[in-house]
Amino acid sequence: MKIVNWILITGLGVALSLSACNRQPLYTIEGTIEESGYEGKKVVLIQSELSKNGPFRSDTAIVINGRYSFKGKIEQPECYDIWIAPYSRNTIYIHFVLDNADIKIHTDAEGESSVSGTADNERYQEFKETKKTLSQKLRTTYSTLRTAKAAEPLTKEQESKLKEEENNCRQEIEKFTFEFVKKNINNPISLIELYNCITVMSEEKQQELFSGANERTLKLPVVEKVQGKIRALRQTAVGQPFTDFQMTDPDGQEIALSDYAGKGKYVLVDFWASWCKGCVAEIPSIKAEYAKYKDRGLQVVGVSLDANREAWLKALNKLDTPWPQMFDARGWECDAAQAYGFSSIPQLVLLDPDGKIIARNIHGEELQRKLAEVLK
Repeated sequence: MKIVNWILITGLGVALSLSACNRQPLYTIEGTIEESGYEGKKVVLIQSELSKNGPFRSDTAIVINGRYSFKGKIEQPECYDIWIAPYSRNTIYIHFVLDNADIKIHTDAEGESSVSGTADNERYQEFKETKKTLSQKLRTTYSTLRTAKAAEPLTKEQESKLKEEENNCRQEIEKFTFEFVKKNINNPISLIELYNCITVMSEEKQQELFSGANERTLKLPVVEKVQGKIRALRQTAVGQPFTDFQMTDPDGQEIALSDYAGKGKYVLVDFWASWCKGCVAEIPSIKAEYAKYKDRGLQVVGVSLDANREAWLKALNKLDTPWPQMFDARGWECDAAQAYGFSSIPQLVLLDPDGKIIARNIHGEELQRKLAEVLK
């Protein structure tokens, strides 16, 4: 009788153990998409660059009847991306935090996606919706200013008021983003916004943001990269001497920024790329300023963040820029971009005749005023 009981108890223990194994935490992702044009398209679930630490982890699915799904297990919450119809003109990108839970993703007919199922993702969803409203307010303010200026000449007071409203909108977005990242600095959801917002902050704000970061967060590759960018921004801030770098010119000859900087002329360094519409659109105004001031001591140097040499040369031929151009085929990984800590282009850096940085990220009317001031 005792032997029978032992067998029953042992069997029950094995069954419970197997049942527990079957109940190990897993994630399921159930996605829906309203736009019928994505039917049959590939969907990729991929570890975000923000969480990358070694080889990428990924999975694939297909949109069938407006649905797709993934299932698996993850050791700890991490930032992941979903690409619907990857590498196409209509790719949809979805950023979220993957955790062992039932996650729902819905993409509406406009391509806007919402993620639910975990507290992290729902918190980030609320943040995105509020930021979207603030960004729309900024766009409306910006449009109002441009429309008013185009309709009739504005007085200095009118223009100043509209610009103040625009600046207030920008500051509101920056403050809201800062508070979100600071509150969630040790949470994967903060990484999605961290990289974009950190570079516009003062050194004091940067230190405040990372003051609550734990050891694990500080060792994340993306955080180390951000801190490297902060160091680069400090070293190339207004008042600092220029940081030199070497690339090649259109003939393939080695060329350095120091070939021009610190040689007795004001040097305007234009960081651009052929694929950047804003960069290309800005070049005609730079050409106009160069024509106006080249005989008064202005030198322009173009620095390309292209990775495709042929595309770069084709753009140069079309734009016909009359100043030196630099290129090294490494895109955003080039020494120039790393040295100056850029997160976006176009970027303009103005150096004085001794090679000291006297302005960064100036464009349009601000650039015109600055050049008029130093090249009277």
